[in-house]
Amino acid sequence: MFQQTFKSFEINFDSLNERNSFSCGDIMSGRITFETSKEIKVDSIIIVVKGKVKVSWTTGGKRKRTHSARVEYFTIKSPLIEGNNVAVGAGSKVLRQGTHVYPFTLQIPQGNFPSSFKGFHGMVMYYLQVEIRRPWHLVKEFRTDLTFISHVDANHPQLLAPLASANEKMLCFLCCASGPISMNVRLERKGYVPGEKIKIMAEFENGSSRTLVPKVLLIQGQTFYTMSRTTSRHLSQVLVKVEGRPVMPYSSDVWRDQMLQIPFNIPLTISNCQILEVAYSLLVRLCIPGGRDLEVNFPLVICSIPVYSYPYFLHTFFGRTMSSTVKNISISYDAINERNTFSSGDFITGRIILELAKDAEINSLSVKAKGKTEVLWTERHNKNTVTYHAKEKYFSILQHVLQKQSGGDHGAVLTDQCGETYSNVIVAGSHVYPFTFQIPHGDMPSSFNGVHGKVIYTLEAKLSRSMRFPSKAKATLNFVSKPDMSIPQLMSPQYGTKSKKMKLFTSGNASINISTERMGYMQGEGLKIIAEIENSSSRALAPKYAIYQKQSFFARGKRRVSTMEILKEVGEPIPPSTNQKITKVLNIPPDLPISILKCPILKVEYKLKVYLDVPYATDPEIKVPLVILPAHGFSQVAQPGTSAGFQQYGNSNQAGWNNYPPQPAPGPYAPPSAPGPYAPPSAPGPYAPPSAPGLYAPQAIPGPYAPQPTPGMYPSQNAPGTQPPEVPAGIYPSLTNVGKGPC
Repeated sequence: MFQQTFKSFEINFDSLNERNSFSCGDIMSGRITFETSKEIKVDSIIIVVKGKVKVSWTTGGKRKRTHSARVEYFTIKSPLIEGNNVAVGAGSKVLRQGTHVYPFTLQIPQGNFPSSFKGFHGMVMYYLQVEIRRPWHLVKEFRTDLTFISHVDANHPQLLAPLASANEKMLCFLCCASGPISMNVRLERKGYVPGEKIKIMAEFENGSSRTLVPKVLLIQGQTFYTMSRTTSRHLSQVLVKVEGRPVMPYSSDVWRDQMLQIPFNIPLTISNCQILEVAYSLLVRLCIPGGRDLEVNFPLVICSIPVYSYPYFLHTFFGRTMSSTVKNISISYDAINERNTFSSGDFITGRIILELAKDAEINSLSVKAKGKTEVLWTERHNKNTVTYHAKEKYFSILQHVLQKQSGGDHGAVLTDQCGETYSNVIVAGSHVYPFTFQIPHGDMPSSFNGVHGKVIYTLEAKLSRSMRFPSKAKATLNFVSKPDMSIPQLMSPQYGTKSKKMKLFTSGNASINISTERMGYMQGEGLKIIAEIENSSSRALAPKYAIYQKQSFFARGKRRVSTMEILKEVGEPIPPSTNQKITKVLNIPPDLPISILKCPILKVEYKLKVYLDVPYATDPEIKVPLVILPAHGFSQVAQPGTSAGFQQYGNSNQAGWNNYPPQPAPGPYAPPSAPGPYAPPSAPGPYAPPSAPGLYAPQAIPGPYAPQPTPGMYPSQNAPGTQPPEVPAGIYPSLTNVGKGPC
């Protein structure tokens, strides 16, 4: 009998981004479309945009009490059709039968509003509502929810700071106590974004007789308040759970890069609302059977802007069109050997690749090379947690590929290292900017990533623009320090002897003598061990061979040590009342980290352990020091007075590498000269070489041009009898810090 007046009703938004999300100050535009089945009169059509939060929960048993609160952030009304007369229906507008389309444009006000969220006992909601008022009819309402994002930047210094925590306990039963159970956990930072992976580094020590299981949990906490905040309700839920391998009794385990994936659809942290809060934490738990679990807890902040990727992330995750100018920036370098390693004095050649979606005005484009060692750990002293941190910087070299300068009458311009000037507006498209520089000379440690510290060498490209977050890209260098095989201690044979008299369950004596050819061995090399074993006991004894790694970290007068077994092999048992001479070869892993002996805050040392497995008694064992050297040879230069092997705490105050020794004289060779004159390009980016026949092959490398460095400027760093690597003429500009020939 009654026909439906509105057959269909749609609210469509213009594409602001892929997720249809909005933030403070955004312009919201679109159109409403509806179809009427007959001719109708309309007093007004009004668009209303609201933002509010409300919470509600009940307490008590039979006599329940309801707690609720409500906060409104904004209400925006925009009339599409509005009647002018006071009398009902006097100012109505007639809409004919058919389809009607009305465009609209609104702006979300500025303010510190929380992100959209729907929880157990409350929600933060933003919505757009269309109200159609007709004479002598109820108001017809059509509503659609909006996704609002309150941006939180993970690049804030407090969110970038690393987190570390430790905890330990003893298991007690009556008057008996077990060995200590402890864990030390580190996180790279506090701020993360949805979909990102959290890298967890942990060290577990199990001195008990029970098997322990480590677990990691990502927990969301929701807290709801009344307006006075005197009453609250808190709920929590586990979002992600990761379980690690068990830690066996009387052993230890290390997590170097345990990953936990944050869900992509996780709500952002809410801390700017009076009656509703959303917080996150990472709980690392060591599960103890029959006892109370050992735990450490880290607060996390789920942000909308990730570390170092502001324009890219907003373009891909939130789809912000205003930040899509820089589509991508990357940095790469050329390998100079099969293992892609570098040493002091080597040349690094590479390029910055910049991809722009549209023309962009920039301030500078730079590349920085850095080398440093950093250690960090925490210790528990009663109820206080003390953080120990130290840093050793070796070099930091900055090269401005392009830099903004005042151009006088022509306004701001960009200049390269040769003084050539260009417009400070880079056109849309892909641009390649090459660079080259020399790693400083010095006795710097090899790259290493340990339990409580690391030695790291990086290249970082940075694009700076006015009123924008800088766009950055980073690449890691695999640095290998040059060995010194002429040090007497490295080439000296190593000896050890040990004897034992059996007392309990076994009678007789046992002794073992071992020898190795030298102390220093290269990665992947075979370690030959000669063992003379005399078994005068009543049992068969099996010899065992193991290589241990010892990591020592120093900060604020304290030392933290971590040891791990690299490899272990068991030999054939020696029958009772026999003597045998055994030759055993242990294959050193080719990827084993190189020994670090001279760094004042971090050391990596190795020991060879040979022992006899005696049942129900202490094993007779021999330990001799080892020094692991890089697999490929370098120039051998003796440095007297260097000691190797394990060192006692307190002898680590050795010189660092902030002051480099004098560099050797320039080598006899000159860099290859350019095949002929080559005029610099008139603008940064791609350019074509001269087209004279037989003069040049076409060059595909765009970017700023700089001629080859002056012959004899850099000393040769290659092994004797080999030719130095050639740097292509006229392609790579050199760093001003290292030296540059005339442009």
